[in-house]
Amino acid sequence: MKRILIGICVLAMVAGLGACSRLNPEERAAEPNLTFTQLTGDDAIPATYGQLVSVTTDDSFAGWAQLWFEGEDGTITTVFVKYVNGSLRQKVLVIPRS
Repeated sequence: MKRILIGICVLAMVAGLGACSRLNPEERAAEPNLTFTQLTGDDAIPATYGQLVSVTTDDSFAGWAQLWFEGEDGTITTVFVKYVNGSLRQKVLVIPRS
């Protein structure tokens, strides 16, 4: 029974690998369209960033939170806040939308 189960697993892996294909070089080398810009205010988040839509945290960046804003044109702006001391990172992530 053990040999049959191993054979089925190997067959499934071979079938899965057969479905893989290489990416076109153009697809792999696509230019990123995400940019970082300077925060336009030192001690406040500008109202021009739009409405706050979400707040996230990540264990790999302890003490930091990401505030996600959606502008009137749909642009997403992410502001990074160090909540342990109340400071703002001077670079914000801008994600354009079309």
